[in-house]
Parts: sequence; C-alpha cells; structure tokens
Amino acid sequence: MKRLVAAALLTALAGCSDIGAPLRTDIYEWRIIQGGDTVNFHWPQSFLPVKIWAQPVGNLPTYADSGIAAWRRVFVYGEYDAVRVDDSTIADVRIHDGPPPAGDDVLLDRISLESLAPECQAATLPHVDAVRQVHLPMDVYISARFSPDLPATQACLALTLTHELGHTIGIFKHSPHPEDLMYSNPVVTAPSERDRNTAEVLYHTSATVVPVGEP
Repeated sequence: MKRLVAAALLTALAGCSDIGAPLRTDIYEWRIIQGGDTVNFHWPQSFLPVKIWAQPVGNLPTYADSGIAAWRRVFVYGEYDAVRVDDSTIADVRIHDGPPPAGDDVLLDRISLESLAPECQAATLPHVDAVRQVHLPMDVYISARFSPDLPATQACLALTLTHELGHTIGIFKHSPHPEDLMYSNPVVTAPSERDRNTAEVLYHTSATVVPVGEP
C-alpha cells in the first residue's frame, strides 16, 4: 500500500512539475489507445530499481542482465533503473521460458514465423486495466523455435528479450523503422539513437497509468 500511495503521489507531482522534458524530434509513437484514452506508462522513481526475475532456464538470466544494462545506459539522469532478482515473488517484471498461457490477452507483440527473427517468439503482457492501472508483475514470455544451443537461436533470444524489456519500460508500441530495436521484427542488438530519444521523452511525459501491487 505504501508503494501504491507513493507512486500515485509521484505521478501527480510529475504532472505539475514536468518542465524539463528533453527536446527530441527524431522519435516514434510509444503510447497506445485503450478505451478511447491514451495509455502512457513509465516507472515512478519510488519503484526503482525495477525488480526483474528471469526463469533460470538456459541463458535467460544472462540475456536479462544484458537487456537491463542496455536500457539502463539509455537514461543519463537515472530516470530508469532495474536489477535482476532470484525470487519471482518479489518481482515487478517476470520473464518466462515458453509461450503465454492460452487465453491470455497479449497486448503487445508476438514475433511470428514470418518475422525477420524466425528463431524465437516473444510477447509482453503489461496487464493494463480499465481504471488506468498496470497490475504487477508484468509478464514477458519468450521461447525458442529451434534448439536454443544454435548460435542463431541464441542471438534471437538475446536481442528479442532486450526488445521485450523495452516494452516493460513503457514503450508500448513498435517503431516503424527497421533500424530500431523496438521495430516489430528487431534485428539490431541494442537501442538505437531513435529508441533512446523516444525513451527519454517518454520518461519526461506525465504518466496516465500507474503501477499497482506489492510484489
């Protein structure tokens, strides 16, 4: 409850004092429309570092560490930070090996067989409800289509997990540019300058939804 109250207060203050938004023109749309309203999410300072759990299967924890580091480097003023934890019960974000459970509402992406990265698939579920709340933990699902020991599969899992972590920081839409990590079928291994610009503007734009829950 204390985290929820702190997050709500921080969001309210951000709406009044957000005068230092960086001027970036080379960005893409990161927000989604839900119920006729704009969903803009970023982690409040009170939740930092975001706690991320990766199922201890294969190299998933290593890929998670690389993805966390890649997005941490995007923010020069500490607007976002994350740390990997070994206990899933305290996590804000959980990374699972395998596809989403049948029937789950996958709000974001699922890499298809026709994608430029056909060796793996992934999806992120941010659990946004109708009253402007993001229920924690967020869930990321990622799985190999072929042997995870193949170099091409390992490369796919690594870059795709970094892409999915981009969704968990609040980039809820895909970039239309193939040169960006947040393109729907990513082929680059790290956030581009445009990804960086978009993330910076996102974190200096007042949130319209807040995270709830005490993982």
